[in-house]
Amino acid sequence: DFVRLGGELVCMLNPDRPFPITTLYGQQGSAKTTLTRVIRSLIDPNKTATRCAPRTERDLMIWAKNSWLLPLDNMSFVKDALSDGLCRLATGGGFGTRALYENDEEVIFDAKRPIILNGIEEVAARGDLLDRAIVHHLPQIPNATRRSESEFWKAFETARPSILGALLDAVSAALRNSDQAKDSIGDLPRMADFAIWVAGAERALGWKDGQFMKAYDRNRQEAQQVALESSPLVEPLRRFMRGREKDWRGSATTLLRVLDGFVDENVRRRNNWPKTASALSNKLRRL
Repeated sequence: DFVRLGGELVCMLNPDRPFPITTLYGQQGSAKTTLTRVIRSLIDPNKTATRCAPRTERDLMIWAKNSWLLPLDNMSFVKDALSDGLCRLATGGGFGTRALYENDEEVIFDAKRPIILNGIEEVAARGDLLDRAIVHHLPQIPNATRRSESEFWKAFETARPSILGALLDAVSAALRNSDQAKDSIGDLPRMADFAIWVAGAERALGWKDGQFMKAYDRNRQEAQQVALESSPLVEPLRRFMRGREKDWRGSATTLLRVLDGFVDENVRRRNNWPKTASALSNKLRRL
């Protein structure tokens, strides 16, 4: 987790590459909000350290236009529309809307921003969002080692110049070494530019060659498992395919009828259970 988070911080200081979405999960008392505030104070100091989720994609883009780092605090769930907006914002994308009080004028927001999500539950469940995310599970802090906020922030403010200096040294190393780092990675992951950038900073951060990619690959495997476990389709699909030697071929309509037989009426009534063949095809494509 420390290696992955260090890589994310170095990436947040580079405006030219896509950003992974930092997700922080943990029970009450695991310092999710405090860690979010620490990251923001290092990368993008702001009077408002954290914010709640925007209601619309338009609100998200307006926020992105006026801030560099977007920390979303205490999330309970991520709606599909917001999930799509966060994906576009992390890797770069535009949003167009009609100008206020105008009928034929369009305003274009085009941005690429680092994002932090924190919450108790694993709110990032869709595969496309998880594929762009780095997930951290924060342990609950035991009472015996808990510190007061005033004591913690005093110690952090003392250390902050050194931490920021170390991050900037790492950015300098990434600028020098990222071209050579590309050859050392091998097969490039989905967030290839991010991985190359951090690999170029490894030695400046005191890590061994390849240490970040090992941590990042493990995160990607864990994220894929979360995406599978969050879908109601996966277990019926596994049961259906159990015992088959190779594969099954047929139409989406037939497959939906078969899968309906593996679940009860309560599951079939849920919003996330496909009701049509096209909906099933879309969900399978995401999985």
